[in-house]
This record gives sequence, C-alpha cells and structure tokens, in this order.
Amino acid sequence: MIEKIKHHKLLIILVLISIGLFFLYLKIQPEVTYAFSPLFDGNKYLKAYQFFMCQTDQYKVSFPFNSRILVPYLASLIPSDNPATCFLVINLIFTVLSIIGIYFLWRQLNIPAGHIMTGFFWLLTHWVGILRHNIFDPVTVDVPLYLFQTLLIFIIIKRKYLWLLILGPVATIQKESFPALLIVLLFISFYENYNQKTHD
Repeated sequence: MIEKIKHHKLLIILVLISIGLFFLYLKIQPEVTYAFSPLFDGNKYLKAYQFFMCQTDQYKVSFPFNSRILVPYLASLIPSDNPATCFLVINLIFTVLSIIGIYFLWRQLNIPAGHIMTGFFWLLTHWVGILRHNIFDPVTVDVPLYLFQTLLIFIIIKRKYLWLLILGPVATIQKESFPALLIVLLFISFYENYNQKTHD
C-alpha cells in the first residue's frame, strides 16, 4: 500500500513537471511561422482545421494529410480564434495522457523508478521530445501517437485484442501509419501460433 502511494505521488510529480515545462517552453521556445514556411505539414493541418471551423466549404487537403482528421477536428472544438493555440491545447491534453500512459506501461514492465525518471527527463527536455518540438511546430497531429502506441503495447501485453476495435479506428484517423502496426501485430500473432503448434 505504501509502495502504491509512493508511485502515485511520483506520477503526480511527473504530470506537474510536464505541465510546468510545457508553459515554460511556450514562453522561451520560438514558434514556426507557417506563412513563411510553406513546406511544413502544419499548413495542411491548418486547411483541415479551417474546414472543420466552417471557414471553407471545400476540403482541399492533399494525401496523406487528408486522412489525419482527429487532431484538426478536436482543435476546431477549442474556443479560440488562434489555430496554433487550439492545437497547443490538444497537444497539452495528449501530452498529459501520454505521460500517464507511459508511466503505467513502464511500471507494468517493472522498470525502476530511477530509470523512469531518466526516461521522462529525456522525453520532456530533448529538443525533439514530446514538448519542445511540438511547441516549435504546434500545428501537428503527432502528439497522440505517444498515447496510442503506448495503449497498443498494453493491449499486446495484456492480450486484450478486442480493444483494437476501438483503438484501431481512432488511431488511424489520427495517422494512417497505425494500420501498419496492426499488420505487424497480426504477423507476430500468426508466427506465435505456428510456433506453439509445432512445439506441442
């Protein structure tokens, strides 16, 4: 019981540190100007966001960006006139959820607390980690990947494959690369079944 309380305190500390660093980087990290950076993917996501905001009646987003609708749609629900702010709010929500998910995954894998703290230090401070890069380039759909791939690993570990009926479609409209992971998982499952039958 005492051990459980200690680990919950550690998780709360990690979440508070993550939120604190998010707002710190928001102050000190430069942000890309999309109007002067036409090659950034954010310009495509801005078009999707504008469609969901009913600022345009045509969905003119090129492949493969046109299928990545989850984050632009969620961003369009945020009551702000600044698209970057809307995406940042969604990024922060998914950052916190990802931190919680990754923490429980690492605990499930019996990773020591010291190693967990080292891992989060890298994740939260590295310039291409979950915070800094996605504040520099805020109009992005990449942040939920941390959560969805963590949940996928949980599903594999727990062998609760029915949850893929929910996770699969949601993660796919976030980024179309997710089905590739499911295909790999399917092949691994076939291989394990074949191995088990040959050894029985």
